[in-house]
Amino acid sequence: MKKLLASLLAVTALVSCSKSGDDNNTYIAEGTFPKKIVAKSPSGRVEHETNYTIQGGKILYFEAIEYEVTGGTRRTQQTLTYNGELPQKTTHVSGREKYTEEYQYEGGKLTKTTQTYEGNTRSTITTYTYEGSQLRKKVIEEPLSSNEGPKTRVTEDEFNYAGNQITVNTNTYIRDAQGVKTGNELSSKVYTIENENLIKVEKSGVVLKEYTYDDKPNANAQKLIQKLNPDYFLDISFSKNNVLTEKVRHTPNGSQNVYRNAYTYNEKGYVKEKKRYTQDDNGAETLNYTQEYTY
Repeated sequence: MKKLLASLLAVTALVSCSKSGDDNNTYIAEGTFPKKIVAKSPSGRVEHETNYTIQGGKILYFEAIEYEVTGGTRRTQQTLTYNGELPQKTTHVSGREKYTEEYQYEGGKLTKTTQTYEGNTRSTITTYTYEGSQLRKKVIEEPLSSNEGPKTRVTEDEFNYAGNQITVNTNTYIRDAQGVKTGNELSSKVYTIENENLIKVEKSGVVLKEYTYDDKPNANAQKLIQKLNPDYFLDISFSKNNVLTEKVRHTPNGSQNVYRNAYTYNEKGYVKEKKRYTQDDNGAETLNYTQEYTY
C-alpha cells in the first residue's frame, strides 16, 4: 500500500523493527501526520492535492486530486475500515476503477493482503513470513491473462540480516495452472540502515542509491503505516528522518542523478514546506516542485 500509507524505521536497527512489529497501538497523535499536502510546479501552479481524514488517531479516508493543465481533474479515494486498532480493509476508487485490499494478521503482524478488482474473479495476493519478529519472506502472486489459460506472476523476496545491512534476494517467475514455472529472473540488493534511516542501496557491488538526512521527524514514521508495509525499511519515504540529498542510478552502469530537498519546519519540527531540486554535473540546481503541508 505504497500509495496511501508510508512507513518508518529499520534497525538500530533490526531490534527496533522487531519491537514495533509486536505493538498493536497504531494511534496517530494530533499534529504528527498531515491532513493536507499541496504540490506546486516551479511556476506556482497547483498540480496535486492530497487530503486525509483522521479521527480518533486513525486514518479513515484519503483523497488525491490531480489538476491537469487543461483544467480537468483526476481523483483517487481510499477508505479504511478497522477492527480495533488494526485496519481490516481498504477500498480504492479511481475513476471507473475500483478495488479492495483486505488484511489478515497473526500475532499483530500482517501476514496476508488480498487485492481484488471489481469484476475480477482472481485476486493479487501478498503473503509475509516472519522468523521471530523479523520479516523473512514476501511473496506477491499476481494473476495474468493468457490464451493458454490462467497464469500467475510470482515475485519472491527473501530477507537476510547482518548488522545494519539487509540483503534482499528476489526471484520472479511465471507459474501456469499446472504449477510449471518459467522465466526465472534472479536479483539481489543490499540495503544499509543507519539511525533508522535507509542510507544506501547496492547491487552487484555498485552503489545504486545513496541518501543523507536531516534530524527532524518524518511524518510518515507511524506505526499504522509500518503495519501495512512490513518491508517499509526498503523505502526512503518511510525512514525516521527526512531525506536531504539523493544520489541515484537505476542500473549499475547507468548515469547518476543528484537531487536535493530543502525544508521549512513548523514549531514541532515537522515539515511544513519541501522544495525539490535537481542538480546538474556542475552543481547548478533546478526547482522541480514545492510541497506544502497542513497538520
